[in-house]
Amino acid sequence: MLCNANNHVKTHPRRAWVGGLFSNRWYTASMSRRSPSRPSFAGPIALAVTAQMLASAQFASAQFPSALTASDGPAHFQINPYSGGSIGSGPTCALSGTGAGGLNFLNQAWWWARVDGSDIREFAVVQASPHITAPTDNSIRIEYDNAMGRQWRIVIEFVVTSLGGNAAHLTQRFSITNMGGPAVSNISLFNFNNITLNGTPTNDLATQTGPYTVDFADGGNPLYHGIYEAVTPGSIAVGSSLRNLLANTGIDNLPAGSIASGPANLEVATQWSFDLGVGATHTFEVSYTAIPSPAATGLLAAAGLWAARRRRR
Repeated sequence: MLCNANNHVKTHPRRAWVGGLFSNRWYTASMSRRSPSRPSFAGPIALAVTAQMLASAQFASAQFPSALTASDGPAHFQINPYSGGSIGSGPTCALSGTGAGGLNFLNQAWWWARVDGSDIREFAVVQASPHITAPTDNSIRIEYDNAMGRQWRIVIEFVVTSLGGNAAHLTQRFSITNMGGPAVSNISLFNFNNITLNGTPTNDLATQTGPYTVDFADGGNPLYHGIYEAVTPGSIAVGSSLRNLLANTGIDNLPAGSIASGPANLEVATQWSFDLGVGATHTFEVSYTAIPSPAATGLLAAAGLWAARRRRR
């Protein structure tokens, strides 16, 4: 089920955010100020210029020049260095229950977005010079001002928690606030995870265990599990080419309700649709729990209780 907010009049019908570049404005690498020159285009010329710019637009500096890490006991999460810009494939990551360099259970966990009726594709939510903090040892907080070239503030948070038995729980949270720009309708937001279990990403199996929950198991050792849940209910899909939908040059939606069972290199994603009024804030959350063998039996039940508590909050 795709969550939809009430629709309002669309704004900026020709704005296209392309790695820091718009069809009607050029933004600097920091995305925080405009250059003195602000050329304006219209109609077919805008589309042609935008398409040409799309092929080469990149940020001038790295979004994450070094790895970002968070730990809770043996549970360890890392976002790898990334400089691919908003039209790239997004930052990759690693999640382990046995410390840095331990067996990886998650190859990627990131966010994409677009404004329907305005943007010409989905964009990875990254930009140069983010404000990065670690409010606690087990968390990473990434803040963007003037995000996506609008008067928006976006905060992306990751919190890793050890569940014992070398299991690790990762909370992924996205918050967006309209700091004073016009109301915007029909924003599509995507959370994307690329699953890997037991160090073997190509033989994952998937079973949908609830409306917003998918249980992944390793094909070689089914005691290795990964549980993904959209804590904020949205439209979930599982497949082996979902990131291609987000990183290609066109507009795509997730194949709602399509849950590929594998074995394959499986990806899972959630899509939401919402409006953002002046001064409004929306927060979205998903979780992923990595459960290694031989701790799987008891921890599967514990992960289910964890998810149930999150949904009741």
